[in-house]
Amino acid sequence: MKYANAKQVDIYFKLRGKHLFVTYTDDGVGFDVESVLAQKRGHGLYNMQQRLKSLYGTLTVESTPGKGVRVSIHILS
Repeated sequence: MKYANAKQVDIYFKLRGKHLFVTYTDDGVGFDVESVLAQKRGHGLYNMQQRLKSLYGTLTVESTPGKGVRVSIHILS
């Protein structure tokens, strides 16, 4: 939210059996996902990805500069 300059944000939670799905989308400025994940520092996406691995979860980020962001999280509980 801090950097997105989004006008609309949607967050969806879905629990199906032992699977938790979370989807975040916004209509903000977007970014180059590969470049951000390659930095491997700070408290951003790389940290989220590593924490989800410890929970046997996955993080998928889709974004293009100027076209917003979609983040999908899947955790097996």
